[in-house]
Amino acid sequence: MKRIICFLCISASAWILSLNAGNSSNEDVVKDYKDSTEFSMTGTKWYANLVYTNSFSRDYSNTPVCYSLGTDTLIDGNIWRRLYEGKDFLAYIRESEGRVWAFSEYLDNLNWVEVEKGKPFMLYDFSLQKGDTIYENEGIIGYTYAPIDHPDNWPYPIVVKDVRFEHGRKVIDFGFQQWIEGVGSAEAPFFSRWMAIPTDGSNYSETIYQVASNGKTIYFNGEVADPNATPWMKSGMTWTQNWNYNETSDGQFRQITLGEEVRPGTFTFSWTGPKYWFPFDKLQDFNGKVYAIDEYFNNFELCYDFTLQEGDNVEILSLYDIEDPIDYSYPIREYDTCTVSKVDSVEINGVMRKRFTLTGDRDDVWIEGVGSLSHVFPIDERVSTNSTVYNPSRITCLRYDGKNIYLHPDFIDCTTPQANKEPICSWVGAVWSYYSYQDEDYSYFRYTVLDRPEEIDGKTYYPLVKYTTCEYIEGNEEAVYRIRQEGKKVLVRKEDYKNIGIAHPFYDDVVLKEIGNDYILYDFSLNMGEEYCTIYNLPVTVIGIDSTQTVNKQFLKQIDIESCQGWDTWIEGIGSTYDLLEPYTPAEVDCPCRRTLNYFCSADSSVIWKNPRTNVYTGPHDKLYNDYDHFKEDDCALNPSKIGEVTDVSPFIIQVNGSTITCTAPTATKLEIYTMDAVKVGEAAFASGEATVKVGKTPATYLYIVTYPDGRRESGKVGVNN
Repeated sequence: MKRIICFLCISASAWILSLNAGNSSNEDVVKDYKDSTEFSMTGTKWYANLVYTNSFSRDYSNTPVCYSLGTDTLIDGNIWRRLYEGKDFLAYIRESEGRVWAFSEYLDNLNWVEVEKGKPFMLYDFSLQKGDTIYENEGIIGYTYAPIDHPDNWPYPIVVKDVRFEHGRKVIDFGFQQWIEGVGSAEAPFFSRWMAIPTDGSNYSETIYQVASNGKTIYFNGEVADPNATPWMKSGMTWTQNWNYNETSDGQFRQITLGEEVRPGTFTFSWTGPKYWFPFDKLQDFNGKVYAIDEYFNNFELCYDFTLQEGDNVEILSLYDIEDPIDYSYPIREYDTCTVSKVDSVEINGVMRKRFTLTGDRDDVWIEGVGSLSHVFPIDERVSTNSTVYNPSRITCLRYDGKNIYLHPDFIDCTTPQANKEPICSWVGAVWSYYSYQDEDYSYFRYTVLDRPEEIDGKTYYPLVKYTTCEYIEGNEEAVYRIRQEGKKVLVRKEDYKNIGIAHPFYDDVVLKEIGNDYILYDFSLNMGEEYCTIYNLPVTVIGIDSTQTVNKQFLKQIDIESCQGWDTWIEGIGSTYDLLEPYTPAEVDCPCRRTLNYFCSADSSVIWKNPRTNVYTGPHDKLYNDYDHFKEDDCALNPSKIGEVTDVSPFIIQVNGSTITCTAPTATKLEIYTMDAVKVGEAAFASGEATVKVGKTPATYLYIVTYPDGRRESGKVGVNN
């Protein structure tokens, strides 16, 4: 669903509070306000925008205003702090018993407030409770201070509609305006509520959008700061974005770098590389969200929100159009509506991070502490300024302090794609060894690609044969499939692949994508959230991108795919760890069996990849298997001189007993357990090859990470049912 919003003229009228009258009706209420807040702290700053419009001349301006508390001074035995507007002294401020007071010789002629020169008057009263009555006057926000006669029916009583607490701060809600402890009123800050009525068609409105104190933002864009939220952006962070790329072109690259932190959590940024007209000036990191700021129009647009839950909807900016910004024209905004279809975790450079998969008007993946995997700003990959058509875009890396926080698995650095691997050429003569276990019985099956190219419809295919003997014997193969390569895709002839249904009837309901007369067996260019196939009309998507190590210490891209009906793990240039010809495995409800890739050999019998965990299923679904003690090496002997060094061949067992998770791994050093949203549950050091961590009693799925002395880490999922 698309939603279009057009900025309208700022309303010229407002209900304005006058606090020189009115008392709490609940005198015996328990004290629930703070004795001291940011109104008593030197250095507190209130950032506001003073917006001027004129309906006659069609003028518009937005003036930034900063109020700040300076040093204190002693007046009549009380400590007052100086309040400045910019560099100009404005008033004295004092906080006492939940009330905020002000006085100044410059404030003796406020509208509707009978202020005796040099005498304090009250700005806010945070001792108020729900149902209490204060008094207000109706007025129009203007710019200059000027007296005005009181109408006969004023002051007017106003009742506190609600009192609540947001992240420990008291909020008094009048229905049309809120007072926030330590912040005040964002809608009418300090003395702007008493501005005079203009008579020339002009209109002024002043609003607070950010309050900062002691180096932290305590309020931003209508939200009170969550003390548990940790800002993650830092000056110097650089995202590299690759856009407008395709199978024949690497496209263009540009970099976005965070500059000065001008306010707590607020950063300037700079561009390197291609760019176009762009409306935003800064980025704001606050409460687990990131906003793009257009200071000219006092507008804040959401980039990412890491507080969302599965099933939540979020609107992401897709159009920001200003026809004539000089002639009083406000931006027209359009939004994509997306749903958070999945929240899980992923390990990136040894750090567990929450991952958000979005589907809807636009598909995207967000990583906490990284951002979107397709862009920095929601609209920065548009074909043109006023277009909602997007060029292909991806974030290739995020760097800070000379190190990668994130690196796209298809890149060896920020701007250098990995060369397109050619698996078919390397597959000729290669051997895959799989084993299958069911009902205490082991069986082995293998695949190899024969060097017998066949031209069909102008395309070159190679025969892939499946057999069960140690060596391939022509004529003894179980099946033959003709396969070919196209870029990073591996394709199989439809007429050959139909035989898979004989061995696996579930495949009748699996719909693979097609290219001509072929099915796409593998697509190693897939990225997070992209769809591989469908089963029972449900999408099978990529849920994880990782890497796995070969025996010669090279890293290969690992792709985890899953739906509610099944799963699999691929290794680029090798294929499925379950079955080469079944790269998507529907759940086998009536078949408590397993298959796994034992090793992959090149044509000269050198082992390229060997399952490093010799008694555990390799893949993202270890939670389905609780008995790992029946792994068995391939009965067929390999030439030891060809095997090379295997990273680890020691036993590896994950066991669940009640609310404890125990790992057996003789050479490991540390076991860590996390919830699925990357919250650490506990860790334990290995002693005598074992480590145990206690978890909650509620049935749940957990992530485990096992660390080895050389820094290598093994991770997976484990279910606790209790």
